[in-house]
Amino acid sequence: VRDYQKTHSLTLEEAARDVRYAFLTQVTRSVGGNTIVLGHSADDQAETVFMHILRGSGLRGIGGMREISQRYSHDQKPLTLLRPLLEVNRAEIEAYCKDNGIHPRNDPSNTDIRYHRNAIRNKILPYLQQFNPSFKKALLRLAKSSQQDMNFIDEELSGVWESLVKISGDTLTIRSDAKNLPTSLQHHLVHKVVSHLNGNQINLESIHVEATISLLH
Repeated sequence: VRDYQKTHSLTLEEAARDVRYAFLTQVTRSVGGNTIVLGHSADDQAETVFMHILRGSGLRGIGGMREISQRYSHDQKPLTLLRPLLEVNRAEIEAYCKDNGIHPRNDPSNTDIRYHRNAIRNKILPYLQQFNPSFKKALLRLAKSSQQDMNFIDEELSGVWESLVKISGDTLTIRSDAKNLPTSLQHHLVHKVVSHLNGNQINLESIHVEATISLLH
C-alpha cells in the first residue's frame, strides 16, 4: 500500500482502498465471477455522506454508496458491487455477530483519529449528535433523496450515452454535440466517462469537469 501511495500521490486511505479493490477484482476474475459483496453499514454510509459534504461534492457524492453499483476495472468490464447491510447500523451487526459466535477481524487503525474517516467517526459525528441525536439518520435521508434524484438523471443520461460517447479500446470520445445537453447532464456525462476510464470518480473535482465541458464548446 505504501508503494502504491507514493507512486500515485494518494493519501494512505485512498491507496489502501484502491489496492483492496484491485485485490477483490483479481480474485473475482480468477473464479469467473462478476460480483463483489461488501459489508458497508448504515454508519459507514453516514460517514461517507458527511465526508462528501465536507469536500463540497455534488448530488452524486451526497448520495453516498449504493446498495447495488457498478465499478469498472482496467479491462473496461464492469463489476457489480453489492452492499446488503447498507441500511443496518454497526451496533446491530456487532450484536448479531456476538449472538451467533462470529468473530470479525478488527483493524486497530480504525481508532486512529489521524485518519480522516476515523476522526469523523469517533469525534465529529458524536459531537454533532449532541445537537441532533438523529443526525446520522438525517444524513441517511439526505443520501436516499439524492439517490432518487440521481436515478432520474442517470435515466436521462442513458438515453443519450450511445449517441454521444464513442468507446475504442481504452479511449472514450465525447462528441461535441454534448454541448447541447442541459448543463446538469453535461456535468454528469463527464462523471460517467471518468468512471468508465478510471473505475471510480475519486479525485475528480469541479475544475476538471468544467475544463472538459469548456473543450466541448
